Amino acid sequence: MQSNKRVTISRGNRKLGAIMNVSTEPVRCCPNGIPCAKGGCYALKSLRLYPQARKAWAKNARIARTNPRSYFSQIANSIADRRPTHFRWHVAGDILNVDYLRQMCSIAAHHPRTQFLVFTKAFDIVNAYENTGALPRNLAVIFSAWPPRFGQEGSSGL
Repeated sequence: MQSNKRVTISRGNRKLGAIMNVSTEPVRCCPNGIPCAKGGCYALKSLRLYPQARKAWAKNARIARTNPRSYFSQIANSIADRRPTHFRWHVAGDILNVDYLRQMCSIAAHHPRTQFLVFTKAFDIVNAYENTGALPRNLAVIFSAWPPRFGQEGSSGL
């Protein structure tokens, strides 16, 4: 397979340790209007500092959008080959749509010995999916949100 069609799946990094993960582009692959897109996104720093990460994330985003079958097949095959105990979705980027989440769930269901984790701001997508089916037990979905800024109206000041 040509390298421009291969999904980049990381075997880990300094922060995560040896945890396999896949990422897409921060901001461009996140829900519209999220506050972190205006400079508070931690992944934007990596985008600036690490050209290889920038290229890999952009390529992954392109494959996920234009050929989701290949994207998820490559991820599933990599998990089947390596048999990780843990897998993290989206160190950068987010769940693109309900079909994307459905494929994430399918991979988790087919690999019950792997614990999957995703942090997301795509609340509407996860809620829409859960209206039609349950998330696999080995996929932890953690809703993340930016707290109101201290001193803004409605802020608790905590």
